[in-house]
Amino acid sequence: GVFLVEKNSDEIRPIASITKIMTAIVVAENLEPSAVVKITNEDVSAEGNSHVKAGVSLTVRDLINHALIASSNDSVAAISNYFESVTQRSIVEVMNIKAQSLDLKSTYFYNPSGLDTGAYTAGAYSTAEEVSLLNAYFYSHFPEYAGISRVLETSITTKDGGVIQSINTNSHVQDTPGLVQSKTGYTDLAGGNLTVVIDK
Repeated sequence: GVFLVEKNSDEIRPIASITKIMTAIVVAENLEPSAVVKITNEDVSAEGNSHVKAGVSLTVRDLINHALIASSNDSVAAISNYFESVTQRSIVEVMNIKAQSLDLKSTYFYNPSGLDTGAYTAGAYSTAEEVSLLNAYFYSHFPEYAGISRVLETSITTKDGGVIQSINTNSHVQDTPGLVQSKTGYTDLAGGNLTVVIDK
């Protein structure tokens, strides 16, 4: 809980796919990890190609893992639509309520992926300090999800027997000493983002 070094740590900035940490938190707190989600055409219309195809079925756990490893926007779209059908609540609303409950006063979300919503508005905003606090909460409360992000590459088997390759957006996860959790992000407005947990 002690900040050792800070630089511009309270400056509010776009956080791109680091947003997916909060998405994973609210999903872990509200959905059964073994629940099965069938991917729709709407789900795979999100930006980027993460090898998720319409018609296949994946568990909630697999979708979150793919979102955290490969930063899959398709997985986030699928899990968000499923979340809203099950809970009858907006996932973005729940994410913002969770941010408030964690006292992250400068963290707010417009979508669950972190993709820019337009030329001048990002999908989510936070500060370096609050991203650190959010990541620490995620790792301490959901290590089974957070830890998957140190996998360089894995295969995810769909319920119909297909295979999705999940390749980490951080190619240095296995050659960074002590790394136990990692999440990258990149959009035009955010530029490059990285948050990690290191066990020294």
